[in-house]
Amino acid sequence: MPFPRIVACLGLAAHLAVAQGVTQDRILVGQSAVLSGPASFLGVSMKSGVEAAFDEVNAAGGVHGRRLKLTSYDDRYEPAPCAENTKSLLERDRVFALLGYVGTPTCNAAKPVFEPAGAPFVGPFTGAATLRTGVKTIFNLRASYEQETAAMAEGLVKGLGVRDVGVFYQNDAYGGTIRAGANKALEALGVRPSCEATYERNTLAVDDGVRKFLAARPRAVVLGGAYAPCAAFVKRCKEAGYDPIFLSVSFVGPEKFVEHLGAAAEGEVVTQVVPSPLESELPAAKSFRAALTKLGRDADVNHVAFEGYLSARLFVEGLRAAGPDLDRPRFAAAMENLADVDLGIGYPVGFRGRGRQASDRVWVTVARGGKLVPMTDWKSLK
Repeated sequence: MPFPRIVACLGLAAHLAVAQGVTQDRILVGQSAVLSGPASFLGVSMKSGVEAAFDEVNAAGGVHGRRLKLTSYDDRYEPAPCAENTKSLLERDRVFALLGYVGTPTCNAAKPVFEPAGAPFVGPFTGAATLRTGVKTIFNLRASYEQETAAMAEGLVKGLGVRDVGVFYQNDAYGGTIRAGANKALEALGVRPSCEATYERNTLAVDDGVRKFLAARPRAVVLGGAYAPCAAFVKRCKEAGYDPIFLSVSFVGPEKFVEHLGAAAEGEVVTQVVPSPLESELPAAKSFRAALTKLGRDADVNHVAFEGYLSARLFVEGLRAAGPDLDRPRFAAAMENLADVDLGIGYPVGFRGRGRQASDRVWVTVARGGKLVPMTDWKSLK
């Protein structure tokens, strides 16, 4: 082959490597998340957790000599901006993979963009079924919303004998998933929800729901929303003398939910999909806290940021397993083959033989004295 042709081929190969976000010394990663507005705690926390993990890895020399760089854009928890951000990340920023997205409606909007591009989509902060089937480049860390609501139903019906349950949920794909999961889990135990109401995403318009629940007064209420509107709903119900068992899935933004509720948080139940990072001596929790301290972000030690950190650590395991000759197909194959990975959380995770989700664990916590603590006995709620 003539010398000019060799140079041209080498130049093309280098261009292709850059185009998919991999250079000799760097791997580019993209994120679209809610970084402003009434649900911003969720996106800011996920971003902080991912950055803590990346900083930790980069300080140790990166992955196969490549350092990780995160580019994050704000989608305000709205589908259209998320789709546009995803397109920009893939086509303009030329990232290798997408990591730490936040929300069901936003992730669903991004899917038609990243799927045909073959871009890895790792660790989204959602338990929706739509992100767990059909797309080979999606890799979830967390348990599903169906598993979270099943844990709630089991505790309420079998643990407490409560059969009068309502569902208050966000009027979109996320809230609809919580409603469907709660209905499925309750109906499997011979219970049908006695009351349902909705509110609109990115609003605090919960008054209609409050009125409906004050009229029906079910003994327990499953909440499928974000921290600010859910806290407003709970407060207004309690102020009106209605004090059932309120239960929220992990997406609520557990620590922020408790903060917004103040004294009204006592006894509220939140299911979690990662262990507590706050007081745990688990290796991952300790390294997570140390990584945030190094970045001067001790205030970001919370369940959501810990999930972002663990999702990034899982992403890094895939990069390591893919080897130094990194491309998207090698990475996807490596992730699918991950089994019994020790992230330092007390149990192994992985995808081999398990589909698109690395962990099935659900923890039940309850607010006591302004903190979320493990709940070992559902009867303590009586």
